[in-house]
Amino acid sequence: MVQNDPKVFFHIVSKDDGFDALIDFMKERKLFIDRVESIDEIPLVKKMKAIESNPVAFIKDRILNVSSPSRLKTLRTAIAKWLEKDEEKLIDGIVESLKKEKFLEIDAQGKVNYPKKR
Repeated sequence: MVQNDPKVFFHIVSKDDGFDALIDFMKERKLFIDRVESIDEIPLVKKMKAIESNPVAFIKDRILNVSSPSRLKTLRTAIAKWLEKDEEKLIDGIVESLKKEKFLEIDAQGKVNYPKKR
């Protein structure tokens, strides 16, 4: 697998710390590997669960902690990237929810303001 994709990331799902020597060995060789006790601890799985359970809250967290796009077009692009989905209807719904909650405002020129960030 490493020969095909040197940036592949291995996750060993086990409570058994006997794998830690193997993990250290692989990390010394600059391979990406980690051990987690459950699948739910894998970052990508955590992200997908957060998106599925409440996509609006997930986007609010990204806006507060990653980036606060200042233009509607940029916000829509960021939402598509964060969700890893470029679905117009989904993005429209999230933007409308954020406006309804007064988390953000969008003027006629497409400028985005975040009153709750102050």
